[in-house]
Amino acid sequence: MEIPTAIYNKQLRNGLNTKNFIQAFTEYTQEDYGWDGVSDSTQDLYSLIEGKGALIDRRTYDEYKDVEASVKTAISFLETEQTWSFFAFRGSTAKSPKWLLIDGTSKSYTDFSEISEKLKQYLSTGKVVQRRWNEVNTKEAMRQVMYRLRKQEKELLPWKKKRALERAEKILNYYATNIFKSEADNQNAEKILALFHPEYDDENYADLDQFADLWLSILLPELDKLKAEMQRKRKVYTLRDLDHKNVSLTSDHLSWLLENSQYANTLDEMVAACIIGISDKTMLNRGKNHNKERE
Repeated sequence: MEIPTAIYNKQLRNGLNTKNFIQAFTEYTQEDYGWDGVSDSTQDLYSLIEGKGALIDRRTYDEYKDVEASVKTAISFLETEQTWSFFAFRGSTAKSPKWLLIDGTSKSYTDFSEISEKLKQYLSTGKVVQRRWNEVNTKEAMRQVMYRLRKQEKELLPWKKKRALERAEKILNYYATNIFKSEADNQNAEKILALFHPEYDDENYADLDQFADLWLSILLPELDKLKAEMQRKRKVYTLRDLDHKNVSLTSDHLSWLLENSQYANTLDEMVAACIIGISDKTMLNRGKNHNKERE
């Protein structure tokens, strides 16, 4: 997202500090500037329902946008030229709604603009066939979807939580290898390390968002101590600066992490809607049902 050129040249060109950043923000809120990136992203979303390349017409959108009927998870299977998956994640009082698209190379996208373009690319080819559930090897298709989704789950986390998990895993690995001596501590450390990389076929697996919150409650006080000890040094300390030398992990920490980690986020709890693009013909059951071509 780019800062408007006029504001940058006037307020930030000679360096960024707290004072001139506040002045820049104040000017932005008071003047009629366009902030590149915000309007672009919004326009990309509207382009899905408006304009020449719209994927659905406005009338259909208006019919469904205010529907209050409860649906656990809306899932559509499509026969496509490439394998891909699109997920719309539920929002809550603690989390904003999010989108995730995983392409045929397992690359993930979370930016609305990029996903909008990808959806147009995949759904506007004229070679998309909608499949009913009984026309798809549903069990295997959902197994593969969950595998791809869980592999990309960290990409949905805020930057701070991703950094917390990265540092926590590295620190815990060091403790397990070099510091913990008791069998109980090492067993608990091994169980916790497994939570960083949940297996797709586990019935129960950790909610990585909540797992990151637990680690932040351990790491942030240690970061505050580091900042206090190094306050005379002109350096900004962040989670990146934490390691086994300045973070203390105890048996109580291990027990607390295991006791408080939350599990059992099933697909219908996480996802409001998803589209599954299937290119593997062996995943399709050729029955008597007629294919529904996208016009």
